[in-house]
Amino acid sequence: KVFSAYGQIIFSTSELEKSRPSGRWDGRLITTGGFALQGAYTWRAVVEYVDGTKESRVGTVTVLR
Repeated sequence: KVFSAYGQIIFSTSELEKSRPSGRWDGRLITTGGFALQGAYTWRAVVEYVDGTKESRVGTVTVLR
């Protein structure tokens, strides 16, 4: 998931290909279909491995135009 500065989800995917993540964000907003403004956005990934271990990761992504 990718979040706006206000905590709104602007992108989300759970796409897998051969048990590997394959979803990609092209900068479009799920709310309007338009492109996100230039700036920094927060992402969060929650994964569960084959052995049942769960992990959550957080980071930032920067959109440049």
